[in-house]
Formats: sequence, C-alpha cells, structure tokens
Amino acid sequence: MTGLADMLHAARDLALRAGVPSRRKDAELYRLLADCLAICEMVERDGLRERLRDEIAVSVDIRNQNNAGKGRRYVEQGSDIPVTVCRFVLDGVDNRSSVYRYATCLREAMKRQILSDTLVDCVQENGGLLTLYQGRERSVTQFRVKTLHLNSRVTVPKDGMVTLPLRRDGRGFFDVLSRNGEEARLE
Repeated sequence: MTGLADMLHAARDLALRAGVPSRRKDAELYRLLADCLAICEMVERDGLRERLRDEIAVSVDIRNQNNAGKGRRYVEQGSDIPVTVCRFVLDGVDNRSSVYRYATCLREAMKRQILSDTLVDCVQENGGLLTLYQGRERSVTQFRVKTLHLNSRVTVPKDGMVTLPLRRDGRGFFDVLSRNGEEARLE
C-alpha cells in the first residue's frame, strides 16, 4: 500500500502539473478530487488524522526556499480531513474559496458513501461537482433559470399558452411528464 506522504505528494504533483484552475469542470479535476477522496478514506479508515497533520506540517522545501527540512506549514487544529487534504494538495494552485468548495464536495461524497474509485463516474453522470456541493446540509429547494433544457423534443403550438409538467433529472435537465406523472414520449 502506498504511504500517506506518497499519496499526498502525488496528488499535489498532479494538481501542479495539470494546472487545475478554479471552476474547472473536467475529468482531470474530478480525477484529482478522487485522489483526494482516496487520501481522506485512508486517513479515516486507518485512524491517521494526527499523522496527516504531521505529514503536512513538516516539509523539506516550502516555496522553493531550500530550507533543508526546517520549513513548516500551518495546519489548523479544528480543520477536518477533507479541508486539510484539499488545502495541502491545492495550495498555490487554486484560491482559498475553491479549496473549501472542493472540501465540501468531498465531505458530501463521504456522507453519501461515494467511494474514491467511483467518484469520477458519479460526478460526470450526475451533473458535476455542483450536485455534491448543493447536496450538502443546506439543500436547495428552488432556483431560478432563464433556459430549461429538456431531455426530449416537444411539439408546441405557434400561438397560445403551453403547459408542460416537468421533473428535474439531477443533471440540470428536465424530463417532460404526461398528465398521469409518467414520462411523455413526445417528438
């Protein structure tokens, strides 16, 4: 099994190499977050919370200062595992608010018992990280949109009012329902 320090540095190297910017929506970011989630799973499963803090606090070379192992990173005592991991991996790569947003997504994935090896597919199939971010404790019951994206075509009259019963599919699109609540087969 790969050691904690190796996993942390591999994820950090991936973030630096891939140049993961904030608000990026692609498989590279999702893969990086899956690696972060794998670290969180390992820390939680093996009871390595203090070791995680120690690995992050001591660094051989912070900010390329060639400080021969005397550099230290500040690790806030009250930070949970996802925040601690994301702050280390994305330090200098992404801004602080995005780090906390990604940590929130990891926390929600852990709560939903989404494993690191299924995170990429799960996020891609369910509308991206926003699904995890919005799924946290403050659930969104309504939101405003200017454009609705339907999963099927509908035929509408040129003039007059149109009423369509819709159901949100969790990916940001809508299924058109018939009057009895079943999916309509309109073309």
